[in-house]
Amino acid sequence: MSFVRPSREYSFYGQTQSLCEVCLRLINAKITIEGDDVYHLKRCPEHGAQKTLISSDAAYFKSCKDFIKPGDLPLRH
Repeated sequence: MSFVRPSREYSFYGQTQSLCEVCLRLINAKITIEGDDVYHLKRCPEHGAQKTLISSDAAYFKSCKDFIKPGDLPLRH
């Protein structure tokens, strides 16, 4: 017997941290793309599952990632 996993309506793009929309607690979030929209899917232990639209232009959102660089420590004098 083989098991077939059902398809999701979104594509997984990455992970990040986000805020609960109710209590502003820092929580883990999945970055997903549905059509041309980008969402954070997250779950607050107190307030449950949340889906937050963060961009309505997936191509632009992806292109902005090209400009992110790792953080630097400031020079010390």
